[in-house]
Amino acid sequence: MRYFPESYKRIKPLNVVFDKYYPLKCEICDKDLLESMFVEKMNGVVVFVLPKNIDNNKNKIEDIYIAFKGMCDEQKRKYYESQGFITCWGDILDLVNPLLFMQYIISILNNFNAGTISYSEKAFKKEKDFILKLSQKVLIQMNEEERNRAKNIFELGFIDL
Repeated sequence: MRYFPESYKRIKPLNVVFDKYYPLKCEICDKDLLESMFVEKMNGVVVFVLPKNIDNNKNKIEDIYIAFKGMCDEQKRKYYESQGFITCWGDILDLVNPLLFMQYIISILNNFNAGTISYSEKAFKKEKDFILKLSQKVLIQMNEEERNRAKNIFELGFIDL
């Protein structure tokens, strides 16, 4: 991935889940993180915004943002800190690893189940958007039969994303 990015893109392409590619854009500069991570060797972060007065029993994630490490993240982080929030982050490149991606999702589910975190409506929408867009780089290519079956299930309303 790092040393042979063009070969890597052919072996593990983007756009493997959906009918078209959905870019994962930096909220500051609007560049696509997924493409930039592998072509330009730039890395991004998913950042969780929480109130400074965190209750150890119940944390509410007020917002989530996606940004490139460095100037983009720093700009957004300083804004939230000036508004009285704290931030914690995860490295997006780590989450391209299928095991770490699943651990990330299971961690969210475990925290929901335990009641230790909650999300604002805005943050929850962004979390789902992040997971779906990142899945384009993590999940395996679906064949046409699997794609059609998934479409049928969605149309029946059994699964709501």
